Formats: sequence, structure tokens, C-alpha cells
Amino acid sequence: SLCYGLDPISLPVKIGDPYFNGSYYGGSSYAISKTAAELYLSLSGLNFISFRLANVYGPKNFSGPIPIFYANLKNNIKSRVYKTKRDFIFVSDVVNCIIKSLKTETFDSYFNISTGLDIEISEIYLLLEKELGKSNDYDLVNKGGDDTSTILLDSSETKEVFDWEPRTSLKEGIKKTLLYYSKHGVDNTYTHLRLNK
Repeated sequence: SLCYGLDPISLPVKIGDPYFNGSYYGGSSYAISKTAAELYLSLSGLNFISFRLANVYGPKNFSGPIPIFYANLKNNIKSRVYKTKRDFIFVSDVVNCIIKSLKTETFDSYFNISTGLDIEISEIYLLLEKELGKSNDYDLVNKGGDDTSTILLDSSETKEVFDWEPRTSLKEGIKKTLLYYSKHGVDNTYTHLRLNK
């Protein structure tokens, strides 16, 4: 979804809204990398469908706030909770949409995959605390210059074309994710954001 840049022109972001192209504030190398793959595809002459994803989470995912908060809570480490919002979608809902797309004749098209819900990152942290039965202080911090205030996508066209709906609630998805982490652990986590020290 960061192909739209850090400061998209509308919320929720619609298919057809422009890529970040340097004409407005809000670019980052990470956002540009998301755009590059689509541009290569558009030049390739191949038939393609490109999905622009909201924040995908679930078992085996070790990037983003959920595994970081889990590891910090388990190890009694204070978390940095950014004053941002994200549209979280469970991995199986994404996979179901992609499988449906393979059975269509839709080519050379772009689609958003999202729930359409804008969730505060602090709400995610508090939900993890509740599910784990643990509580820890956290630092609520402003977003950095390479971050975006919100990622909220309009997936109405995706729902219509593929007869698809996200079915996993945030609470249910977090439960499934934490079950995996509790069984397999979280050794390393990853964020693309620049850490302010």
C-alpha cells in the first residue's frame, strides 16, 4: 500500500489515486520500492494482477508492531508505540482473495486488499496486553519522517470483482497469531522504519 506514498491524496485510498511521484511531500525509499515492482510489471508485456495490501499479520509474520509488542511484553521490555493508525488484515483473508483472483479473467489490473478499518497502534498494544494477561508501560511517540499517519485502503472494487470479503476479526486474528508465537516464539523482529534514538 505504500506505493501511494506517505501522504496519499485521499482516505481511504482508492485504486486510481496516484503513486508517490515527488510532486507532494511524503516519499520514502520503502514507498518507492513498492512502486517499482508494479512499474516493471506494467512494462513487461505480461498479463498480471497486482495487489496493494494493507498491513498483513498472522502466524509466521515477524515484521511490524504485533510481533514486536509480543516479544517486548514477554521479555518485560518497554515498547515504543507510534501515534499512527493502520488497516490490519489477517493473512488467510489475503490468501483467500488471491486464490479467487486466479479463477478470473481479470488482467493488467490493480486491487487493494484491506478491511477498511483504521486501527490505532496503541489499541493493538492494549489488545495484546489483554490477550497475554500482561501489562507494561510503553512510550507513546510521534511518527518519524519516514512513516505515514495512516494506511487505510478502499477495497470495494476488490470485493465486487472477486466476490470477496475479509472474514477474520482483529480479535480472532490476534488470538491465532499469539497462539503461533506462544508455540514457536519470536526470535527476531523487523521494521522498515528508522529508529529514532
